[in-house]
Amino acid sequence: MPVLHDDTLRVAEILLETEQPGSAARRRAASTAYYSAFQSLSALCALCLSRAKPSSEAYLRAYRALEHRQVRDLLSRSTDFKAFLSAPFAQLQNIRQWADYNVSTHPDETDAQAGRRFTIDEARASVGMARKAIEFVDSPRSACSTAPGGAAARSRPALIPL
Repeated sequence: MPVLHDDTLRVAEILLETEQPGSAARRRAASTAYYSAFQSLSALCALCLSRAKPSSEAYLRAYRALEHRQVRDLLSRSTDFKAFLSAPFAQLQNIRQWADYNVSTHPDETDAQAGRRFTIDEARASVGMARKAIEFVDSPRSACSTAPGGAAARSRPALIPL
């Protein structure tokens, strides 16, 4: 069964499938890629914290409890997740904020001042980065299959302090 973050990432890919995606499509794809990674992380945390089915009220409350800035700050303090999740998440979030809220031509200020535009290759790189982050987040889901503090939970680093 497809999950929201997989569908969201597919939307980002579709935005880039045209022969010449315009600036808005490239921006939207990069922003959507970030949201797919955030949704994946939200789903994992909701599953681990609520220990409930995704249709339950407890799961939905846990899923909605994550805040973008808090997630970034927590991940930045983790050495376990730096390479695979913290750095890519921060980079995706920076690009997403530029794509959604800034009228400059590029997320890098120096490149924007030089008149450089955000390219399709950069948008595709954002989608690829989100895909790798999602694969990393999806990999430890079995850690949520035992009671808190059980063997599976202890064998993996904690995503957030409990």
